[in-house]
Amino acid sequence: MWNAGLAMSSKMDASPAAFAVPSWFLFLLGPSYADLTTLVGWFMLASAISFLAGVIYLINLARKFVRMRETLMAVALVLATQVVCAATLDLGDLLDVQYFALATAVASLVSQAAMLRLGLARAERQTGGEVPTPVVAA
Repeated sequence: MWNAGLAMSSKMDASPAAFAVPSWFLFLLGPSYADLTTLVGWFMLASAISFLAGVIYLINLARKFVRMRETLMAVALVLATQVVCAATLDLGDLLDVQYFALATAVASLVSQAAMLRLGLARAERQTGGEVPTPVVAA
């Protein structure tokens, strides 16, 4: 689990750096992409949030918190977010595409966090207030 925390920390540390000094990241892509300075920070932020949503999903999966109702709720929330964004944003503009990605990542994070909270509440009810720790085979 500490690997996920370390990876998340490095992603979240890179997001402010991408806003502050985008040239550090664009240097890796080469001079053809030098005009994308305003997009780098938004891309890094969306990817960090999406990564966190993925980590929470894996926790939910490992704890067996993933159920049909919560999964359908997550899909509906992400899909509704994407429909609203597609209707309101100009997806021909790269900055709006980054906003679309950010909104999708936030919707995914919210749905996974809700699934985690519902799963923890269910586990507390079933065990009388104590959430069991999963056993990891060596």
